[in-house]
Formats: sequence, C-alpha cells, structure tokens
Amino acid sequence: MREDKQANRRLIVEKEKGHSNLKSALKELKSVKLELARVDGIRSEFMSRVSHELRTPLTSLMESISLVLDGTLGKINDEQGDFLALAHKDVKRLSRMVKELLDISRIKSGKVELRMCPLNISLVLESVAKDMRREAAKKGIGLKVGLSLYPLVVYADSDKITQILTNLVDNAIKFTPDGGEVRVMAGAGTEEGCIEVVVTDTGCGIAPENLGEAFEEFASFDIGTAERKGTGLGLAITRELVELQGGEIRAESKLGEGSEFTFTIPRYAISLFSAEHLDDEIERVKKRETRLRFRRMLMMILIVRVDNLREIYSREKGNEFLRELANGLNAFVRHPYDLAGVYGDDGVACVLNEVPEDKIFAIEKRAEEAVIGHRFPVALDIRRCVVVYPGDGSSGRELLSKIQQKVGRGSG
Repeated sequence: MREDKQANRRLIVEKEKGHSNLKSALKELKSVKLELARVDGIRSEFMSRVSHELRTPLTSLMESISLVLDGTLGKINDEQGDFLALAHKDVKRLSRMVKELLDISRIKSGKVELRMCPLNISLVLESVAKDMRREAAKKGIGLKVGLSLYPLVVYADSDKITQILTNLVDNAIKFTPDGGEVRVMAGAGTEEGCIEVVVTDTGCGIAPENLGEAFEEFASFDIGTAERKGTGLGLAITRELVELQGGEIRAESKLGEGSEFTFTIPRYAISLFSAEHLDDEIERVKKRETRLRFRRMLMMILIVRVDNLREIYSREKGNEFLRELANGLNAFVRHPYDLAGVYGDDGVACVLNEVPEDKIFAIEKRAEEAVIGHRFPVALDIRRCVVVYPGDGSSGRELLSKIQQKVGRGSG
C-alpha cells in the first residue's frame, strides 16, 4: 500500500514536471516565432527601403544611357554603341530585380491593393503575347496562343493578371533554347467555377529535387548564366498574386525536356448587370477619364431575348443555346473590360464600354445582323439599350434602373 502511494506520488511529480517542460517549450517556441516574425519584418522593410532608394537613380541612369545610345546627344561610334548597349541591358536587368524586391516586400507586408473586376482574360493573354513576341523572335522561339471559343470572363485584377502572365511567359522564353517553342492556352478548368491558363515550354526543365522549391523566395538552381538566374523571386511573386485572387498554381517539369505551369482564376459569377458591377465600371472610368480626356462614359448594352425558350428546350439544352448565342456576341468584345454572357433565364447580353457616340447606330446594326444572320429554330426578340454615365444615372443602382426600364425585366 505504501509502495503504491509512493509510485503515485512519483507519477504526479513526473506529470507536473512534464507539464512544466511543455509550458517552457511552448513559451520558447512562441518566443522564437515572434523573433522570426520580427527578423522577417526587418528584412522586408530593408528590402523595401533599398528598392525605393535604388529605383529613382536606376531610372535616371537608364534614360541617360538611352539618350546617348540613340544618338540624341551626339554621334557615337560602333564600339561605344556596343558598350552602351551592354550597360543599358545590365541596368534594365537590375531595374527588373529591384522591382521584384519591391513587389515581394509589398506582398509580405500586406500592402498589395487589388482592384477586382470582371475581366476577359483571353484579351489580356493576347495582349501579353503580342508584347512578348519580339523577345521570343530574338531567339527564334515560336510563341503560340490557344484560346477557348467562348468568352473567358474571370473576376480578377487586370494589372496583376498581366503581371502573372508576363512573368510566366518571360520565364518560359528565358529558359527555352534558340529555336524552341512556348505555348500559352486558356480554357475552362477541371475545377468547377475556374478558368485555367497553361504556359508550356521546351526549355531546360527543372530537376525533380528542385521542383518543390520552384515557388520559394530566392530559389536558385544551377541553370547557367547570371542573366537567366535573376533574383529567384519571379515565381514566388507569381504564386502570391495568383493566391491573392483566389486561384492556385502548380508546376510540372522534366529535366532537359521543358516545363508546364498551370494556374487557375475564379470565373466571374456575379450577375452581369448587378449594381455592383456598374459601380465598378463607373469607378474605373473616373480613374481613366483624366488620362483619356473624356468627361463621360458611354456604355452600350445589347440585349437579345429569346421567346418561349424554356417551352421549346429543356434547361440544359436551353443553357447550351444561350452560351452559343453569347459566343456570337463575343465578336463585339474589344477590350478586357467588355463582356458578353447569359442574361437572366432567356437571353444574352453584350456590354461595350467607351463606345464613340457616332458609332452607336452602326454597332447596333452590325450586332443585329450577326444575331439575325443565324438561323435559329426559335423566335428572337431583340431589344437594345444604350446607357450613358452620368446622363442616365450617377450610380450603379440608377443605371440598372434605367436599363430595366428600357429592356424590360432585368437579371438582378
């Protein structure tokens, strides 16, 4: 009995000692975590300050070299031109590195501002490809783009999507040897409610042991020249920007054969004519009107309503019909912010922003001809609507009310 009591006391003492040790360990772990956060904060602040301090003189230096290189300040000989071209190339690379340092410090400190809006990602992709084709051509690389037949409207930040695509395509070109190929494709993702973009190259590839680190900050592999190595921040920034917008990114690669980077972005799922959407359009124009020098936005909305659609077709077949009709209207989409899509239960709509007033009638006629030109097995009731900001309303709600007055029942 006495031995049992002693054993119990020992167990209690050991248990208390264990609790005490666990408390100490947790306290020490918390202290280490706080210290790591403090050091990371100092690092981010240092990177931000250095980047800011370097950016202005680098911009000045690059512009000065460009002026001399272009012969604006006087004639230069071939040897001088070669040296200046090399200097310009290095300063440009250094400027890009400074920008990446500034970007990652902003992301880590939570200072990235997103301007989310409905966006036709196909048009952004085509714009990026157009800008990158010159770089690809220098190495004899074929840059091919494959897009869905249907509008690929996502809910994202236009500038950030452009940066993501530019980073991935630039990387693909950089690590693909002369005469190789880079492909960019966009379409419906395997995940419901997402658009998927895939960038594939025939480059040097990434070793299996390094693939897991591809999106880590300052990732550096044995890939050749310093120019190709860069800061090791491009993919880290890309991942952060994708995830900030509700998407995901992954990589597949075979050493010596090439790499494939795939990212997803949520589809635009808000009602096409919601007051919130129209408010977004108004805010965008307010920011752009000073630069574009116009004082009002002309928003043209074409509505195509289909009589007795639900009586003639099942819901599934009717929705398929509407998607085909929306795809026809997509021919009028000119800018990333223009939209074409299903409207309500029995119609489609096309929204064109910044339409010149003298072109409204011509655009209406062309749209009518495009729709009527199809031989559909159902009667089409075409209703058009032109809405002007601020003449027809100073808010999304007022513009929505005007739309519904002109075309009848609205979608939301």
